[in-house]
Amino acid sequence: MGLRLEGRSLSLDTNFIMPPPFTQVISTTQPKRDDWVCVEWMVDPAAKEVRVWLDGREVDDLHLTNVVASGFGTVDVAVQHLAGGPVVDMWVDEVAVDTQRIGCIR
Repeated sequence: MGLRLEGRSLSLDTNFIMPPPFTQVISTTQPKRDDWVCVEWMVDPAAKEVRVWLDGREVDDLHLTNVVASGFGTVDVAVQHLAGGPVVDMWVDEVAVDTQRIGCIR
């Protein structure tokens, strides 16, 4: 299961790596360009729910229910450049993991 902020289209999407059928939901919400953004991602296996916030505002089209998800053994943060896409600069300032929503502090 992963959350991806793409440099190619600067769109948010949630990829669920589960038994088929695989699901990919691409949000219509666009992060700001040339500015810092705060992305929060909540996965609640007990409630079968996934939620995403961008700069403290929920991304409604990435609020998913009835999602079959297990807990996490590891959390990875990576930057990936796909062939043919434009070159972009991306910085990751902080990564925090908790059992409840932390929120963005600006």
